Amino acid sequence: MQIYGLMDKSKQSGVPAYREGRTPSSALFAMRFSKFSEGAYDALVSAPATANSVAKFASGIADSLITNLLTQTDKFHLPFIVLSTDIAPDVHTPVTKKESGVCPRWIDPENMSRLRAFRDVTVGTSVESSMCI
Repeated sequence: MQIYGLMDKSKQSGVPAYREGRTPSSALFAMRFSKFSEGAYDALVSAPATANSVAKFASGIADSLITNLLTQTDKFHLPFIVLSTDIAPDVHTPVTKKESGVCPRWIDPENMSRLRAFRDVTVGTSVESSMCI
């Protein structure tokens, strides 16, 4: 959320944002699980979602905080917004003083397509297309 400038917007709007890695996954998950059943959240956002996370989401693997949270959003019909880092067909990025073309692996768009088919899941192509904060 930091790279999309959403942390400050989240704080200003009063919407809580939690970051994996700051608190042990199991403790944070246990603290927040009951909030799903209470209807405390309007949506869950994964930003940026790496190719690894998208592959796990699309395959139903729940072995980290964010993948377990996706499982819970599905159970409670809570919208899940994914902003993938691997959406552009070709991205030019500076790498050690020269620009290098980086493109998604063949499986990345396939995983995003599989994820788009999930109930209540939006795979965004930009912050503006997916967010209403």
